[in-house]
Amino acid sequence: MTYAYVLVYSKTFGARDDVADYLDGMPEILNWRFEMSNSFFLVSDQPNADIIARKLMRQAPKGASFLLMEYPDNTQGLLTKGSWSLLNDKRTDRPLEFGVSWKKKK
Repeated sequence: MTYAYVLVYSKTFGARDDVADYLDGMPEILNWRFEMSNSFFLVSDQPNADIIARKLMRQAPKGASFLLMEYPDNTQGLLTKGSWSLLNDKRTDRPLEFGVSWKKKK
């Protein structure tokens, strides 16, 4: 089973590329995507957000903050089709879509 999460972080947490590199190194994170500043959409096989959050806490510089939320089914907003698909379908594949970044293939 897979789970979708939304990670929102402060500027002091790190640059987007640094956060992306850290997420790439986490085996619990199967896929990620960003569309907005200081946030990532995550797909994980980890049902316990605490485990992911603890790893992020160890990485966080002093004074940084973040919020990790499991994505609920009843959510509305303006996102691209690809982002909704990742969150709602918990996609682990990486289709190409202009203007949005997916997790790097290793």
